[in-house]
Amino acid sequence: VLVPTTILAQQHFTTFSERMADYPIRVEVLSRFCSVTQQREIIQDLKEKLPEIGKEIASQNTRLPEDYKKRFLENLDSVQEHQPKWHEWGIITHTYKTLEAFEKCNKYLPKDLQSKIEKYLEEEIDGVKRKELIRIALILHDVGKFEKGIIRDEQGNFKKFDFNNHEQISERIILTKLKPRLESYSLTENQIKYIANCAGHHYELGLIRKKAKKEEGFNLKYVRGGKFEKDVKELLEEHPELKNLKIEMGLMYLVDNLGKIDITIPGDTDEEIERNAYIAEREIKRRNLDPRLINAVKQLRSNIEASIKYLELVVNENYK
Repeated sequence: VLVPTTILAQQHFTTFSERMADYPIRVEVLSRFCSVTQQREIIQDLKEKLPEIGKEIASQNTRLPEDYKKRFLENLDSVQEHQPKWHEWGIITHTYKTLEAFEKCNKYLPKDLQSKIEKYLEEEIDGVKRKELIRIALILHDVGKFEKGIIRDEQGNFKKFDFNNHEQISERIILTKLKPRLESYSLTENQIKYIANCAGHHYELGLIRKKAKKEEGFNLKYVRGGKFEKDVKELLEEHPELKNLKIEMGLMYLVDNLGKIDITIPGDTDEEIERNAYIAEREIKRRNLDPRLINAVKQLRSNIEASIKYLELVVNENYK
């Protein structure tokens, strides 16, 4: 069957595959979008155009006063325009670091977990593997931050930037402002929705972390205890819409945290990390970073272990 567009080709491929599923017939689709090389070219093109995309979104930001918007547009990738308390880099560099972390995240995962996740990531959505679409989602996961606002103190003075709900804002931007760009790459409606959903839910495990901080504290003791498993179960029960994104949530939370800082503290317990924190404090000072970044460094090991434990739980279908 010869059709005029790659989207139509993909639609026919899906239909024929479903109808011929019970017969000894192999259905394939041949289009310019099926090439892995071309998929990687899309990812490279988006990476290169991210500053342009960020500037376009920031220039239309109605939440920032004009003087703040002007400064932001002049320093789009400055850490001072991001969250220096929690990030070593600005929005764009953090995004690139997150994508790099995705390529290396296997080293943090147990071997049996690696193979199960890899098998899942090989599954296709309209002819493109999940892992390729996740790479696109990672490039766009923080575009909502270009629509940041500001929070003022009681006297009306600037207090900090407001990045609340940036995940959902990223999802909206992907489905609206960026949709024509993604369609120009011949991405299908299903693929674009998947990319947007991954971006929109990339920090869901942060809800568990916030809850733990208000109660017993978010640390290695908490992550390694039964309370973390209980909180994971509650999160998934309360949000059934996350059912088809459970693995993506864990992976994106892991690499997002790895993309925030590259300073670590040696230690396998909370006590050892606290005792060795001076090593990270010294490095933060040497790099002339915000001293408050030490809290993110202390928390990194807990975030990594939380991601791994969560993935083990959902991949092994402890919580369906």
